[in-house]
Amino acid sequence: MKLYRNRNFVVLFSDRLFTNFAEGIFYIAAMWSAVSLGKSAIYVGIAGFLFTLPEVLSVFWGPVIDSTNPKRILITSNLLQLCVFGGLSVLFWVKLVNLWIVLSAIFVSSLISEFTYPLEDVLLPKIVSENQLVTANSWMAISHKGAELLSKGLTGILISAFSLSVMYQLDFVAFMIPLFYLYLLKLESFRVSAPDKFDWNGYKQEFMEGVRFLRLPLMMWLVVPLIFLNFLLSIVLVNLPFLALQVGHGASSYGLMLAALAVGYLIGAAVINRLSNKFTVSKIMALCFVLSGLSWASVIFVRHNEWFVYACLLLSDLFIGALNVVFTVLFQTLPSKEMMGRVSTAIGSFVTVAMPLGALVGGVVGVSVSATTITTFFGLGLVTTGILYLFSKQIKKLPPVDHVNSDFLCQSQP
Repeated sequence: MKLYRNRNFVVLFSDRLFTNFAEGIFYIAAMWSAVSLGKSAIYVGIAGFLFTLPEVLSVFWGPVIDSTNPKRILITSNLLQLCVFGGLSVLFWVKLVNLWIVLSAIFVSSLISEFTYPLEDVLLPKIVSENQLVTANSWMAISHKGAELLSKGLTGILISAFSLSVMYQLDFVAFMIPLFYLYLLKLESFRVSAPDKFDWNGYKQEFMEGVRFLRLPLMMWLVVPLIFLNFLLSIVLVNLPFLALQVGHGASSYGLMLAALAVGYLIGAAVINRLSNKFTVSKIMALCFVLSGLSWASVIFVRHNEWFVYACLLLSDLFIGALNVVFTVLFQTLPSKEMMGRVSTAIGSFVTVAMPLGALVGGVVGVSVSATTITTFFGLGLVTTGILYLFSKQIKKLPPVDHVNSDFLCQSQP
């Protein structure tokens, strides 16, 4: 059966498309609310902290997701999001909203979202055939980044023309659309039955197996630099609205900056397939990290022309998009199939563990340091990481990413 004739896949794809569109609107509207209501980078840092904290905690949601009907989770999540954005719309309309209400909404909405994202990986193998799984995942990735690109670029422009209240109303409508699609989802044939009693010891054992896997030398070399980079990335993202004020026209420039990053990411993810089998992992990582870093560091030299700034951001995330594909393949092929689930959740939590702290640090640093200076230091961090990967003995043992498997993990152990 063709994917476009698979009812469940079309429903899931449409749900992800509109949900990501709505979440992209909320991200820009909420961050700009923190800028306009808080008048300080510190409050934007707190907003970034609240956006990223639920992602760090997501590893603990596994038992809930595994023991609950996925359709029920998706519908309940959408209904809760409607309550959040409906409430914000009303409060903005009657002018009773304040910064702390917006910050609370950020945390609640982000927490709800972290229950829905893991369901894609759970549902896709059940609604498409095995030989269509790669194609299905590709389309889901396109829906994710495509919706993010459209929503962030559009919202940044609309904020400059309309009020924040209108943005939250638009978000409310955007979350209503996937709710109608979800009622068409047919999952009766594989409902999940909740266990009589939650096996805490079994859960703890599997969780620790994932953690121990990350302590292997090769995995440490892959994961630890990402923790450092995500820390720096959070600092940059918190100060991106102030970069938009410094080099552009405020909200519209902020939206275009995020759109440029998304476009670059899409291009990088699309072209890496043609290069991944020609270079070893260490060379690809070194090249992409260094070039991305140089692009970020160049922002300070072109800050007087906002279109050059957009070009630098696009180039920077082009290389990050390519790197993301490489890391995804490595994290899928290095562990055994039996370990993949627990390793995946462990990696997801560990690589983002420093992001909430980075957001808070970014808020404090942004008070006294210019946004262009911050982008320069982030660029230097990327360049340093690229050099580190180039000379790492563990990473240099890896062949082109297409030929990596779990055997290389065994070879990397002392």
